[in-house]
Amino acid sequence: MTKNNPNLNFYNPLRFLGAVIIACIVHLPFMPLENPSTFFVFIQRNGVFFVEMFFVISGSLFYTSFKRLINEEITIGEFFKRKVVRLFSLVILTSLYMFILTIARLNTMGGNPIRSLDIYNIIGSFLLGGFGVISPGSGLNGGLWYIFVLLLCFFLGVLLTLFSKHHNNSKIFFLLPILIGIGMYAMYKKNIDWIIWSHEIPRGLITFFLGFYLGVLYEKFDSFDQKKMLLTRIISFVVLACFVALMCLPEVRNRSVGRDIALSFGIVFFPSLFVLLYRIDVLNKFFGYKFFKYLAELSFPIYAFNEPILMTLRTLDTDFLFSKGLGPWFLLFVLAISLAISCLYLFVEKLIAKKLTSVKTV
Repeated sequence: MTKNNPNLNFYNPLRFLGAVIIACIVHLPFMPLENPSTFFVFIQRNGVFFVEMFFVISGSLFYTSFKRLINEEITIGEFFKRKVVRLFSLVILTSLYMFILTIARLNTMGGNPIRSLDIYNIIGSFLLGGFGVISPGSGLNGGLWYIFVLLLCFFLGVLLTLFSKHHNNSKIFFLLPILIGIGMYAMYKKNIDWIIWSHEIPRGLITFFLGFYLGVLYEKFDSFDQKKMLLTRIISFVVLACFVALMCLPEVRNRSVGRDIALSFGIVFFPSLFVLLYRIDVLNKFFGYKFFKYLAELSFPIYAFNEPILMTLRTLDTDFLFSKGLGPWFLLFVLAISLAISCLYLFVEKLIAKKLTSVKTV
């Protein structure tokens, strides 16, 4: 998607890196390391903030879709068709695999199933990747709660685009989901009894639509001269330096639950980092090569397959593969499997998409 704006090619390696780190975080609890560094511990505890990065990136790219919808370059049906082809193929495939694996585990090993097989969980998995509203971990492939929240953001984004179109294309309306998300998050934090949503819903709303306004800023930056752009980068660098300094404080660094920390990365760190990297020609030219674009395409398959791979290995051999002695070699082994499966999936997906539909999945 970054081909529409070459100044966003720096997204490509970040998407791949984010997916790999999230995959590592899923596996690390089963692979304890001896004497890990402070930075490593911080990433292990709070590295879920890379999900916030994906929401911010998706929101900024949606701004391009907003303009195309406003100008009637694409229809709403075409927009959602592009999303469904890519997202739901992985949702259905991984959920079906986890369903079969859970049945096989029950039949061969007995004991507790890997995932609940109640009808609510199964329907939620195949239709929405796990509802993510009542329980973010629900679903046969728990990590795909992200799909539900992302589709919710897309749906709200399209509704607000239609509303904006009848009000002089005003972008002020896109503040509404951010304010709603802040309110939902505040109520969630207060543990109000009647609340049924998890913190994942406001988490996505806030960072996705903040990303939308980041896309608006990108458009403004395109008209900046070198002096204005330099000043913008200096401000972004100062914000990043202050944020990193705050994260280095012991009372922040040693926290084991990073919900507030993850959200702060989506609100402050990643937008500031992206502004700093925007319009750096040498950087974006380098990351614009096909190799990096391909890595970016691998990000979502890696994210989607990492939990099924983990559960498969735990089912096959929990004594040897997860022994403490293997250390980082086990992690490299798992990542190699994930990368190979993701490459194969991407190849097959492109073949099928090319035959069944004219919609590209890139």
